[in-house]
Amino acid sequence: MHLKGRDFIVANEYSIVDISAWGWLDRAPRVLPGDTDPLQAFPNLQRWFRAIDSRLAVVKARAVGKDHAFKKEMDEETRRALFPSNYAKAAS
Repeated sequence: MHLKGRDFIVANEYSIVDISAWGWLDRAPRVLPGDTDPLQAFPNLQRWFRAIDSRLAVVKARAVGKDHAFKKEMDEETRRALFPSNYAKAAS
């Protein structure tokens, strides 16, 4: 009900509250898997999410890293980078 007739969560302008809430709701399909949109039962929230999701800054942020081939194998170099405390420091 809070978002009924409103474009933003707090006040009348886009704020860090909207940014933060959008980030959490973006994960809703992963947390609440199913055949339907997890926000379907909440039309005002769904409308608000779609409006924030269509902002140019969000579109640009979603594109970051799309053209980068990320390493997928867990080799020795990767283990050392992820878990440096498991390896003794080299003598200098």
